[in-house]
Amino acid sequence: MNKINIDFLGYTKNIYLNYPNVCPHCGRVMSPKLVSVSNSDQKFTPKHSSFSLTFKCSYTDCQKYFAVEYIATSESQARKVDYSYRPPVNVNFPAKIMSLSNMFASIYFQSAIAESEHFRFNCRGRVSESY
Repeated sequence: MNKINIDFLGYTKNIYLNYPNVCPHCGRVMSPKLVSVSNSDQKFTPKHSSFSLTFKCSYTDCQKYFAVEYIATSESQARKVDYSYRPPVNVNFPAKIMSLSNMFASIYFQSAIAESEHFRFNCRGRVSESY
């Protein structure tokens, strides 16, 4: 765990947290460089107080910046807030289909995500007919 000093309204707290270990840009496992720490504009309250850190990918062919939000989980620890920048894809299956084949539902859901992101190839590498 890494120790960071965060200024909350009223006082500074020592917070222990884990740095991210995968670059959101290149997708590789790395040890990021901490670039900046944002001070919180909130009073410190466990499970409610948040702050952000800015990191830089350690790979020389990437070196892109990314911000991570953390939320306090106790008086001295915080966890990363997981964000998905993918728009939500809602697929509603009749309960009967779910009970007959969870595998089919999973494959259909994955294909709905692929379609929403305009993927042009199916898992066998062929161009989809609809494009």
